[in-house]
Amino acid sequence: MTANSTPATKTLFVATTIFSAGLAAMSFGSRTASADTITRNPVKDVTLFQDDFGTWADGSGEHLFVGNTANQASRRTILKFDLSAIPRGAVISSATLRLTVNRTRAGSPMQTDVHRVTRDWGEGASNSSGNEGGGTASAPGDATWIHTFFDANNTSLWTNPGGDYAREPSASTNVPTGSSGNHTFTGAGLAADVQRWVDGTAGNFGWILIGNELGLMNARRYASRTNGSSNARPLLTVVYTVLRTPCDADVTEDGTVDGSDFIAFINSFAIGLTAVDPVADIDGDGTIDGTDFITFINAFGAGC
Repeated sequence: MTANSTPATKTLFVATTIFSAGLAAMSFGSRTASADTITRNPVKDVTLFQDDFGTWADGSGEHLFVGNTANQASRRTILKFDLSAIPRGAVISSATLRLTVNRTRAGSPMQTDVHRVTRDWGEGASNSSGNEGGGTASAPGDATWIHTFFDANNTSLWTNPGGDYAREPSASTNVPTGSSGNHTFTGAGLAADVQRWVDGTAGNFGWILIGNELGLMNARRYASRTNGSSNARPLLTVVYTVLRTPCDADVTEDGTVDGSDFIAFINSFAIGLTAVDPVADIDGDGTIDGTDFITFINAFGAGC
């Protein structure tokens, strides 16, 4: 372009340059905010066997238990999931916890509640034999009915025997008896728990499952994270959305960077500040110049 070029020629040159760059940039495709989903098995899970001394555990066993035994001894399951893959600031849409019953008795369905755990706890190396319903001797680091982390000196104890947790259930469901298979817990309460953990407003210590502890012989046995059947292991599914940050190339503010933004920028850039809405003034400094042009092209090329 020569020094004697007219304003109209300059405008045409700029528009042509932007158009050429825009075509190259559009090969990256447009971006919109969309929902993402992660699925995770627990990073630790244990059964709490009711016992005043914390004698029994099953930290590395293949099974988990919820409910009561024939001698009125309660069983509770606690489990935790790693949610570090969810970006801070993400909005949690839903959370669904799936467990697989692999042993149960005939009888009435049992309401099972899921509560958010409020203290950290451990999973030791204890590993019961057989059906695992009675547990085995607690190993160092095991969570037990009274211990958060088992040790011979009883230095790490729950404030409340049986686990420390939020009193209001985050989810509930009726688990049938006499039939095995997958059972799910979901709802706004579970999603709210995950939101707290992602936001960092509450420590992620997982959930505890508590059944009807007034009945007899109603315990359900679930597959644990170390179960030989990988498809039966506990699974958490979380759906979330990462909110978009403002994008310099989305001049139409419709949540998508595409040809309409390109055309809107060209038109505004050509008209200048006399436009009703000078969207080409991207940096908001009251002038439309090369800085705005470069900022737009870089953002458009990246697709925001």
